[in-house]
Amino acid sequence: MTTCFGISVCASAAVAIWFLLGNVGSASRRTWLEPPISGIMPGRERPKLILAQDVNYPPFAYLGDADTDFGVTGIGHDFAHGLKEVCDLDVVTIQTSWSDCWDGEQIGRALSAGEYHACMTFTHLRGARNRHVEFSDPILDLNKPAGLLTRLVNGVPVVNGLSDLAGKKIAEVTGWAPTPDTLALSTNKCTGQPFHSYEIISPEVPEGANANDVSMKLLLDGEVDALWIYADQAYLYQCTGDVSPDWNCSLWEGFGSKYAYIQTGMLTYAVGGTTLTMSKKGSGVPDIVNPCIKKFKETKSYFELCEKYGVAGSCFPNNYFPPERPLPKAWEIPTKQLNMTCADGYCPCPAA
Repeated sequence: MTTCFGISVCASAAVAIWFLLGNVGSASRRTWLEPPISGIMPGRERPKLILAQDVNYPPFAYLGDADTDFGVTGIGHDFAHGLKEVCDLDVVTIQTSWSDCWDGEQIGRALSAGEYHACMTFTHLRGARNRHVEFSDPILDLNKPAGLLTRLVNGVPVVNGLSDLAGKKIAEVTGWAPTPDTLALSTNKCTGQPFHSYEIISPEVPEGANANDVSMKLLLDGEVDALWIYADQAYLYQCTGDVSPDWNCSLWEGFGSKYAYIQTGMLTYAVGGTTLTMSKKGSGVPDIVNPCIKKFKETKSYFELCEKYGVAGSCFPNNYFPPERPLPKAWEIPTKQLNMTCADGYCPCPAA
């Protein structure tokens, strides 16, 4: 027996029941164009993908300016919408938190619950992520080297660049690449020897806090000896006014005076570079986007996107790229090949 609380409620219920009963047959015959999402009208003539990103990862994912009504933007956003140039599909980009995509050890709550089809601009790592999620083809080459960041005292790193990290406390950025399990896959770029016998610290990140800020504060406060982090993160978090920062700018001041990298150019932690989508295993999202990614990477628009965000050296060159490749950035160069000083933020290998 059904109990109704007013005519409008009963009418709404009746319409819903009629819709469900009247469409059972058609639904069973429907060819799904993309994975269904509760509360989202599906694509009828073409796939419609809901792709999510956070806003604290420039130039990959961040908040735009007044001209974009402070909407989500970045390389992932522009690439995703660029796919419409080469494929018949619709794309909607929304904001989420990185932890709702990947919580540090397993798939995040919202991605697992299917609140969107995929999360954008995640690096395809080795290790745990592959047991929980599937990745699209990369939109950038293996462009995100990892590094080890440490404090400077009178210009000298508190952890020597020759260290194997034995007995050291190393913080990770919880929920971000490079993940803690991948440090064991890496070797010291000065000695060629593996790291071992260290303690990994995975700090809890309060709701609404920036995970990079949380780990950086541990380092600056001396609670850990080094930080396992993207080798370009400190550079990207220097506040220049070009983006609306979602991090503590003052915390990242002193790059090259208070702190610096002792290891750079570490790539063995990853399978591939920055991807467009990270989705639930078995979602089928890569089957939708991969052919489009392949086509878009051959366009002039892809070249212009790479130029716009200053990452041409990390892009897959096509006929529109000049034959000369850009010089590598400091963080892309293995430590042993660096020709700079700690004052530049990237320490060379010390003398043995």
